[in-house]
Amino acid sequence: MTQTTTTIQTPPRTVTTQNYPRMAYCSAITTSTPEHYEHLKKFGISTVSVCLHVSGFDYHKFATIHTDLARR
Repeated sequence: MTQTTTTIQTPPRTVTTQNYPRMAYCSAITTSTPEHYEHLKKFGISTVSVCLHVSGFDYHKFATIHTDLARR
């Protein structure tokens, strides 16, 4: 019986190579303007996580606004 070992090399993820995923978190208190999301795109952020609830806010309204803007 032979045993083979496979070594998987992970590429370096550093700020200088920008070889890592970028993600933004948004909630009801995040600026909800198209310009804000365009600004995120300029920095290579293409994924947005929208928080659906922040105590004291109408979460559905803000979640809908951010989801629609992020999809554009």
